[in-house]
Amino acid sequence: MTKKRIIVAHPEKQHSYRLVEAISDMGMLDEYITTVYYKKRNITRWIDGITKGRIRLKEIRKMPFIADEKVKQFCELKGLMLLVLRHTALKKLTNRMQNFNFDIFGKKVALEAVKRKADVVIMYDTNSLECFNKLKNTNIIRIMDTSIANREYTKHIYESVIKCKTDWDNFSEKEILLNKKEMKRLRDEIKQTDYFLVPSQFVKKSLQFSGVAAEKIRIVPYGVDAKLFQFSERRKDISSGVMELLFVGQCSYRKGINYLLEAVDKLPEMVNLTIVGSYMGIPDLYEKYRQSQNIKFLGRIQHDKLPDVYSKADIFVLPSLSEGMSLVGLEAMAAGLPLLCSQNCGVNDVVIENENGWILEEISTNSIIQSLNYINSIRHRIPEMGIRARKTAEQYSWDYYKNNMQKAILQILGEL
Repeated sequence: MTKKRIIVAHPEKQHSYRLVEAISDMGMLDEYITTVYYKKRNITRWIDGITKGRIRLKEIRKMPFIADEKVKQFCELKGLMLLVLRHTALKKLTNRMQNFNFDIFGKKVALEAVKRKADVVIMYDTNSLECFNKLKNTNIIRIMDTSIANREYTKHIYESVIKCKTDWDNFSEKEILLNKKEMKRLRDEIKQTDYFLVPSQFVKKSLQFSGVAAEKIRIVPYGVDAKLFQFSERRKDISSGVMELLFVGQCSYRKGINYLLEAVDKLPEMVNLTIVGSYMGIPDLYEKYRQSQNIKFLGRIQHDKLPDVYSKADIFVLPSLSEGMSLVGLEAMAAGLPLLCSQNCGVNDVVIENENGWILEEISTNSIIQSLNYINSIRHRIPEMGIRARKTAEQYSWDYYKNNMQKAILQILGEL
């Protein structure tokens, strides 16, 4: 097998460290390029030092398995400024600066790839356009790791549930989905891509919606570190009492939280719902339901506190309109929770009906109510389904992701 020179580039982070590890283990990683990264004698390390580690840059922007020499930084100061902006209410300014940063970063990555005579460049959705456009007349293979559904398909889904124009105000992505220039930018990015890495059938379907051929798409499901979520069997006798539901994630209309809240509010004697995550994006719904006797908003909590929250629940609910592949869904399964989820959340690929969870027939209040009524009628099976959910999560480890990613890369290179 000929060793190829692969550059992985991401102006932020997402799951790119996992991809870097997979490529590195193949002996093909030429360089990882990013903006904010903790290494010797750089601004990131200095910022982490003067803040005494409170923003945890050493912990969250560092890979212990990669030598610093393998990491190249572009636009470091701009990346740090963007991190700060993301914690403000200045959404329009943040979006403008993000696109500006991504474009500059992409152009620099393209120049670096040509300079280093790379065979492959892997970048990510929303930040690949300028790099891939610069590389279109080269022999460098352009691969996009696509973490979430294609925005055109997401817009199509939203339009199917929106009843009037003002409903668009409920969706935080409105600024992109209704902006012709932004949507053209995303379409052009897809056209400039040779191959796509996606985490789920749903994301694959979303790309095909925009005309991408199936043979250009490789499905590589995400993983979960099951060891972080201690599995303990739930109460053996669940034949009586209220079922405990859990939702974890940013509360938004995209995640179907409006349908879930309305459904649970109508079933006060059957279920309780605990919501973990920011509810700043749904002030109307928060005000409407915060006094409900069977709904509790916990707000944001640290990730290492989640296992304790999972341990108090019976069922994890995820009625999303559009996702990539929900990592919190895999985490919930690792904690022994069966899932009730939509067909659009990616993690539904691993759900087997009545074995480790249930899939909603449609995303609506009535569909959630019908499903909860059905689950209530077979509630004695929840503990055994939780055991199966845990076993499923154990199969979807990050090592499993790494093996699948390596196979996908070799297939693209024509070496498998």
